[in-house]
Amino acid sequence: MAAYFSELSYREPQSALSGFILALHDLLDELVKSNQSPLGEPLFWPELLEYMLPAWEIESRRFDPVAKMAYEVSDAKLTEHGLTGPTLRLKLRVVSFLHERYLAVGKSGLRRLIEAINDLLKSYLAAIGANEAIAEIKDFIRNSLMP
Repeated sequence: MAAYFSELSYREPQSALSGFILALHDLLDELVKSNQSPLGEPLFWPELLEYMLPAWEIESRRFDPVAKMAYEVSDAKLTEHGLTGPTLRLKLRVVSFLHERYLAVGKSGLRRLIEAINDLLKSYLAAIGANEAIAEIKDFIRNSLMP
């Protein structure tokens, strides 16, 4: 399943943030399971992939509950973390733009996409008061990328 950050709605921050988490799940799922960029380049060190797949199967289950938590957080808390209005629109647009670049240029654009995702994800996790397990699995997937 392809991740489509560009389809996220900016109208309601809770919906946009929930969609962001689900799109992140889909992106990571696609990366780990295919081990290929859109241009067919291998992504991960083979020695690490055998460990990554079973870890991802376990950790991937955390995304749906974390996405649902977006609807439980107050607008004030989201605003405090820069997750409303024009600021959220900018953050989501940067992620969407870098995702589009990754689809066009392949592996060379992936690290920058993950960095932008990381910045938004940190703010979201802080706003909802969630642990950082999904950020950590994302980081370990990133750290498994071949140059």
